Amino acid sequence: MKKKGWNKRVFVAILVIVMAAACFGCGHETGVGAEEKQEEQKPDGIYLYGETHSNEYIQKRELEIWGDFYKEGMRDLFGEYPYYDAKLLNTWMQAEDDEILYMLWKNWSGTYGGEIETYNFFKSIKEKYPETVFHGTDIGHDYKTSGQWYLDYLEEHDQKDSEDYQKTQENMEQGKYYYDHSADPVYRENKMAENFIEEYETMDEAPIMGIYGGAHTDIEGMDELTQTVPCMANQLHEEYGDRLHTTDLSGYSDYGEEKDPIITEEMEAQGKKYQASYFGRFGASFVGDEYEYVDYWRLENAYQDFKEASPGSEILSEDCFPMKLKAKQVYMLELIKEDGTVERKYFRTDQNSFEKMGYVKELVVD
Repeated sequence: MKKKGWNKRVFVAILVIVMAAACFGCGHETGVGAEEKQEEQKPDGIYLYGETHSNEYIQKRELEIWGDFYKEGMRDLFGEYPYYDAKLLNTWMQAEDDEILYMLWKNWSGTYGGEIETYNFFKSIKEKYPETVFHGTDIGHDYKTSGQWYLDYLEEHDQKDSEDYQKTQENMEQGKYYYDHSADPVYRENKMAENFIEEYETMDEAPIMGIYGGAHTDIEGMDELTQTVPCMANQLHEEYGDRLHTTDLSGYSDYGEEKDPIITEEMEAQGKKYQASYFGRFGASFVGDEYEYVDYWRLENAYQDFKEASPGSEILSEDCFPMKLKAKQVYMLELIKEDGTVERKYFRTDQNSFEKMGYVKELVVD
């Protein structure tokens, strides 16, 4: 998976200006007028987030992201579920009870969607962001259950001749074809892109957010199973270009959580030995195409030794780390390439810049 949200997280150019201003005693970000900056930050286009399904940490992060977009006026949330499932979710959003959600969730049993984390995710959206409108662009997986339920619902409400009824039937047929042809992954990937484009074209270019499995959100990726056709986001990028923004959250399953190190061992840096705490290995393609994994370490009691080290060119958000960070610490990232080559990078959390802005600075270390 490629984490195309790296530039969005880093904001290198902007933060360089911010830090330069701070050196002159300015307590606010300068270099960009407040109104101009607000205009720059206004969401515009398609924002896709790749996830590991039904992971409570990732879904917590997705809720935060959706909350930020929601405050900016965004209301349309696309997802990896069928057209009619989204329509059922929208019907449930207006209901006084959770009967429809519970029915959907039971129909998802045996899939990632059938986990309790998914049920709680939708409950949180209804409670916190009640004007959310769901849009489903996957093939009709649960056509025998939820699909048929929604057809019956439309008939009961005299909508058999409606566009909803027709699109539900088409989506159900996609599901039937998929499962009748041994769960054809190429067919599904192409249909996901086709369904997405068809739905997005009804939005009049309104900004939208989408949540999909990380395998579908790599703008340079191929379908996960056969590697023979461009994945959904790759196809969408061909269609929409720079209007498409993608971020892979799948590697950050313990987002922002306090956690104990997996192991602690002795490591050497700058000619000195330190106790190093290890927090795990995650996908690293967001750093660049040449990297495959990243190992996260914290060098204990190293801050004073690294305090005078020259800053490098990179500044990372704490969101790029799988564990909760603290001020006045030194973190080491071991970036592992596909050929097994390991490249080390060091980052420091200075108290003022970290506590005020939540960023860590790269250090140049021999």
